Amino acid sequence: MRLHTAVLRILLVTVLAGALIACGLLYLVSLEAVARWPELAGWRLPVYLGIVAGLLPAVAVAVCGFRFLALVDLGEAFSDRTVHLFRRMRMLLVVVAAWFAVGFVGFWAGTGLMHVTLVLSWCAVEVAALLGIGLLALFEGLFAGAARLRRDAGLVPAGGAGTIRARDPHIPFA
Repeated sequence: MRLHTAVLRILLVTVLAGALIACGLLYLVSLEAVARWPELAGWRLPVYLGIVAGLLPAVAVAVCGFRFLALVDLGEAFSDRTVHLFRRMRMLLVVVAAWFAVGFVGFWAGTGLMHVTLVLSWCAVEVAALLGIGLLALFEGLFAGAARLRRDAGLVPAGGAGTIRARDPHIPFA
């Protein structure tokens, strides 16, 4: 494991821990909101579970990040597997953005309530997801071109290490 990939792994673990802590804090905030607005008591659990369910694809993106770092450590950053990982991460972020857009509209339509903090929170999630989608599309194209050049230059044989589909013991969560 190289130093720069180790630092990125620590960052990914920190992000995952932060998401877990945020889920716990969100539960506490939902209890406080019900105490303040009892008419929303029926919406507390569905909204909480919807937000937590929306975070699951984001956790899957982090797992793909661990896989990518393992490929970098193996010297296979410019491979078909990397392009596939970027495509998978991009699609997962599309799911996150769509999930929260539908949830936002559903909550608004179901309760008839809207507040500027809800709009700003939703905008922050959507902007982050759309930025991630754009960056991953860019990286996917760059890495696909690099993988194609690598194959064309004969640096890896056809069906080489970058196209293995069997389980690799060096790649966690594969």
